[in-house]
Amino acid sequence: MMSGTTSGMNNMYSMNSMNNSNNTSASMSVGPVTTYAATSETTIHHTVGIEVMTAKSLLSATERVAAYIYEDLRELAAKININLPEAMQAPPIYAHDPNLFQRLLSLDIEHLLRDQHVTDVALLLGDATLTADGQVPLRYRSSYHIERLVDWANSVDDPDTISLRSRVTRHGGRFDPLLHGRPDGQFALAVKWNPQTASTREIGMRYPRYHFRWTPIGTVVFDDEALLAAANTASATNTVPNISQPLAASPRATGVWTLNTLTHTVPHAYRPRPPRKRRLVSM
Repeated sequence: MMSGTTSGMNNMYSMNSMNNSNNTSASMSVGPVTTYAATSETTIHHTVGIEVMTAKSLLSATERVAAYIYEDLRELAAKININLPEAMQAPPIYAHDPNLFQRLLSLDIEHLLRDQHVTDVALLLGDATLTADGQVPLRYRSSYHIERLVDWANSVDDPDTISLRSRVTRHGGRFDPLLHGRPDGQFALAVKWNPQTASTREIGMRYPRYHFRWTPIGTVVFDDEALLAAANTASATNTVPNISQPLAASPRATGVWTLNTLTHTVPHAYRPRPPRKRRLVSM
């Protein structure tokens, strides 16, 4: 159970809600639209990194967030027996080496965040049975967001005293395999594309920097009304529901959440090499 006032939490949650029904118009959507509907029992977890861009260097909050994604993916895959290559519609060669797939996938995600092609990433676990409205009941959602600051003067007085740990925060409920790991669950990984880098995406997302070609196959929308209703109910009883308290440093950038298929950025990548031919030695 989280600390803090319920009213303050509700304001921040409303500001940073992942409900993108206003941002995802029909003209911006890609393929079919899948709505993940939170319930009063949905567990939400947020990881927020503050990346400060200076004249000397780019501090590595993005690397730490990407490491959390890798660790959380491994935990989900291990505890509820997810076939990640199959769930991500990755090349079938990775079915025999899921650990390699997880590492390459996490590297791609780190580059997507660092290159600002995406602003957010979400790991989703929902029920296989849809609601009467055709929505996916959401059991668990772990989201990852990078806030970028350009001027230290607007954030802290002395950048040298700010540790990496203080610039990466995690809030909300944790994954519980007994609560969320029922065998009928469906896993998905969604990314929120940054419209500001759309013109450079085709050129920038190439091998060898990227191992996979990310092809959107459907738009994702989040319906968090049930969580907001639970928060309003909790205010009357002085209890706080299991929703996160994300950092409200700046408004979230507009963009479209999508599910994606993964193919190799080059056709011959990660295929076994043919055996060497013997050289003929002339006498």
